[in-house]
Amino acid sequence: MYNKVILIGRVGRDADIRYMQNAERGVMKFTLATSRKWKDKDGNWQESTQWHNIVFWGSRNLDNLASRLAKGTLAMVDGEIQYRQWEDKNGETHYITEIRAYKIMPLEKRGERTASQSETGNEQSDGEIPPADDYKKSENSDETEDDLPF
Repeated sequence: MYNKVILIGRVGRDADIRYMQNAERGVMKFTLATSRKWKDKDGNWQESTQWHNIVFWGSRNLDNLASRLAKGTLAMVDGEIQYRQWEDKNGETHYITEIRAYKIMPLEKRGERTASQSETGNEQSDGEIPPADDYKKSENSDETEDDLPF
């Protein structure tokens, strides 16, 4: 059996980190929005956004990763789907679907999104992934342009 998920989307809120008592391990949680657009049978554009709850267990380096996952950052999450349930104080059962992340990769450098949007005037606040043209490297960059996210 195989349970594998790869998501590329925008961070919906800054990561929340909680460390265990010994501070050696911790858990980081945040949301990720993925969107898709399509034309319906009448030729009108439709959009659907899915919100994913991301959970990542790690070591003391969580603060460094979390600082690179600010709200709105484009990121890739590699992990598996996990279903949980719990009972609250009133005896009511709650269910949640989470992505247990094994690898998280920010796809933008710090400040890159803000700089590129101020040049293009393209504000993305609803979790939509803009076209790849919005993420081209600057002309002064030593890195080569390609359309691979890694």
